[in-house]
Amino acid sequence: MASAPAEAAKSAYDTGLSIGKKRGYPNPDCYATVFAAYSTQGSDGKFKGPAGRAAGPYKLELQSKCNISR
Repeated sequence: MASAPAEAAKSAYDTGLSIGKKRGYPNPDCYATVFAAYSTQGSDGKFKGPAGRAAGPYKLELQSKCNISR
């Protein structure tokens, strides 16, 4: 289990890569690249994908670049 400081030091790309692999996406590297471009780091140090209205362009890019529809 990773400690809190180690998790906070994790990059947005690494977080996206981990999510993409856990979800079984065929190209987790593509997902990680898009996730890193749109994610924000919360006060807890963890990266989160966009939500609400901000998620529109994110979802479009996932579909067009990575062929991932969520």
